[in-house]
Parts: sequence; C-alpha cells; structure tokens
Amino acid sequence: MYIPIILGTSRDGSVSSSVADFAFQYIKELNKFDTELLKTKDFVSIPSTGGAMNKEMHDKWQNSASRADGFIIVSPEYNHSFPGELKLMIDETLKEYEKKPFAICGVSVRATGGAKMMESLKGVISEIRGVAVRNAVYFSHAHKILDEPQYKESMKTQINNMLAELIWYAQALETGRSVKQ
Repeated sequence: MYIPIILGTSRDGSVSSSVADFAFQYIKELNKFDTELLKTKDFVSIPSTGGAMNKEMHDKWQNSASRADGFIIVSPEYNHSFPGELKLMIDETLKEYEKKPFAICGVSVRATGGAKMMESLKGVISEIRGVAVRNAVYFSHAHKILDEPQYKESMKTQINNMLAELIWYAQALETGRSVKQ
C-alpha cells in the first residue's frame, strides 16, 4: 500500500511543516505502508488559477495520486479553511481521488486544532468522490510538539487511531475500485 502525506501549506518555517515532519517520521517508523512527504510548494506555482502546475509537476502529482491507496493531509487552518495552494493541488486532477480515503491532520497554535479547516476540506473531499475518515488528528497548540514528550505521545496515539481507520478504508475501497461499475 502507498499512502502519501501531503503538507497543505507552502509557507517556509511553518508550524505545520514541523508537524508534518513529525507525523512522517513516526508513520515511517511504524512501517505499515509505503509513504512519502509531498509538499504543495514542490508542485504548485501560483501565477493564476487554472493550470497551477507546469506539465512536469502535473504529471508527477498525477502519478502520485494515481498510485495512492489513500492520502494523509496535514494542513493549517487559514481563516477557517485550508490554504489555497492545497486547493489548487487537489483541483489539478480528479479521477485519481475516486473511492480513496483521506485522513486529515489539522494544525493550529490555538486549542481548535484546525477543526474549521477540516470541515471545509471534508466538503471538497466529498465532491471529488473521496472518503474523509472520521478519525482525524487535531494538533492543538502545535508549537508544543517539539517541546513536550507527553504531547508527542498523545499525538502518536491519535495518529495510530487515524491510521487504523485509514488502512481499513483503503483496503475496503480498493475492493470497490476493482469492481466494474
């Protein structure tokens, strides 16, 4: 199984980047599936909407999305939604998401952990015919992640719960994708 982790912001030095690195390293150590960390800044250039990727970036993203059995999105909350570059990346291809599960990790330096962003993103996932899994991870007060071992352990427990559901959906939906409609 291949499930990439997508960093939903292109801001350098963001707290979300540290969270994505933490989640990626932990998930790699678990060795439950093949993964890689894909950053929106490596795919999306934002001169305009409609063709936010050059052909090479588009083909690379389409290949990753096509072979993915599911997705993990780590994203901050910007104005109660997700970053525009993540939306541009999602919009670049569509059929590759059908019947694939999406797990969401919200990142916030406040107590909400990106809850409003998650609700906004779930609507988009539904529209592209993906499936948002229920067990999300809320990285509240995310600036603490590198400082407090207790916080890291709590986040690992939440990641484990999220992964159990994501893997279950990836396996179940794979069967559905292989059935002719």
